[in-house]
Amino acid sequence: MSPLAARLVFTFILLLLPTQLLAWEGYVIQVHDGDTITVMDPERGRVKIRLYGIDCPELDQPGGSLAFMLMHRQMVEGETVDVDRYGREVALVKVKGADVSTTLVQAGHAWVYERYCLRDECDTWGEAGEEGQTG
Repeated sequence: MSPLAARLVFTFILLLLPTQLLAWEGYVIQVHDGDTITVMDPERGRVKIRLYGIDCPELDQPGGSLAFMLMHRQMVEGETVDVDRYGREVALVKVKGADVSTTLVQAGHAWVYERYCLRDECDTWGEAGEEGQTG
């Protein structure tokens, strides 16, 4: 199956399933950069995850290390919302109940990726980012 066909099938499945069925838990085994991690999911094995709706610096850039500190070797909860063109799951991710994207944006270490961030959470993150920049 081609990557495009696989993405279309996955997107179709996402539209049909209730949100709670898209939830997962896993252990972060690698932080590739501020917005991409690899999770060991007990049911699915290694899964590469792109954080939904935000963009972050690379780990070696200013602010990039916060994402590493927040997520490396942590149990996370996620909700998959899409699959990107690279085959990564795009997901909302929480550590100890706290939304990682909100934390990163509020700290000024990430910004809302407005082109792709279309859910209600994006407005909250935009406000958090403004507070983090002014506060």
